Amino acid sequence: MRFAQILYDKAHWIFEAEDKPEWPPGPDGEAIIIVDITTMPEVQEGWDYNADTGEFAPPPTPDPQPLPPEPDFTPVSQPMVAEDTTALQAEVKALREQMSTLINLLQQKGA
Repeated sequence: MRFAQILYDKAHWIFEAEDKPEWPPGPDGEAIIIVDITTMPEVQEGWDYNADTGEFAPPPTPDPQPLPPEPDFTPVSQPMVAEDTTALQAEVKALREQMSTLINLLQQKGA
């Protein structure tokens, strides 16, 4: 015989056994639901289960998502000029000084 364990209204686990197993409730106290699917060979794990009708259905197929646009890998046409490099170096120096000041203040408060 073929059985499906139902969890959250889905065929969670499909297995074969000679008889329908009887299991104690799960850790949450809820009964473990086992459905005989011997006559339904098409049922697969992940299929939706309607407890009112006892019917299974494949889950809906999501609409395909469009691919993200290709990144623009246009090469830089001009090398970085010396003024840009100098400005960046000055900014890095200023940030390091600010970090040093903050570290000193934190150390003074912790002492």
